[in-house]
Amino acid sequence: MRHIMTPTEQTPLTPEREREIRDRREAVTDTPWGSYRDLGGEYTVEAGATITLDEGFSSTGMVARVYGDSDEQRYRRADFITQAPTDIDRLHTELDRVRAELQGARATVTELTAARDAATAEAESLRSQLADAYGSTAAEWMQTQQQLITTLMARVAELEARPSLTAEQVAVKGAVYWEVLAHRDDPDLSSRIAAAVTSALAEVRAEAGDRR
Repeated sequence: MRHIMTPTEQTPLTPEREREIRDRREAVTDTPWGSYRDLGGEYTVEAGATITLDEGFSSTGMVARVYGDSDEQRYRRADFITQAPTDIDRLHTELDRVRAELQGARATVTELTAARDAATAEAESLRSQLADAYGSTAAEWMQTQQQLITTLMARVAELEARPSLTAEQVAVKGAVYWEVLAHRDDPDLSSRIAAAVTSALAEVRAEAGDRR
C-alpha cells in the first residue's frame, strides 16, 4: 500500500509546488465526481457520476469509499472529496486572474513612477532656468509656493480622512482648485488660497450651525 504524507506546516506556495498540484489535477480526467449513499448508510465517491430519470444514479467507477464515525461525518467527507476537482479548478482560475491583475498594477505603478520622475526632473530644470535668467528670487518664490500648496493639499487629505467633515472637505478642495486655476501665476497665490479656504470653511460651518 502506498502512503502519502501530508505536510502539517504551512509553507509558501513555490512554483514547483504549484506545478505539482496542477499536474495532479490534470491527471484526473474522469470528472465530474459524485457521492452515493446506499441503503446501509455507506458513502462512496463515484467517477463520471450522472443522474437520469430512467437509470437513476450511475457512474463509470468508484473513486473512494468514505468512512466516518457518523452519517453526518461521512456525508461531509464525501461532499468534500466530490467537490475537490471543481474547487481546485476554480481556485486556479482565480489565482491566474489575480496574478494578471497584479502584473497590470505593477506595470501601472512603473509607468506612473517614470512619469513622476520625468515631471520632477522637468520642474527642477525650470527652476534652474529661472534662477539663471532672473536670479534666485524667482526660483525661491516658486519653491515657497509649492511648499504652501503641498501643505494645503496635506490638510485636504487630512479632512478627507474624517468622514464627519464631508461638506468641509468639498469646500476646501473647491476653494483650492478654483484659486489655483484662476490665479496660477499670481505672486500672492498662497495668500489667496489661505483666504479662500478660510472663507469656504466659515460658510460651511455657518450653514451647519443654521441647520442645528
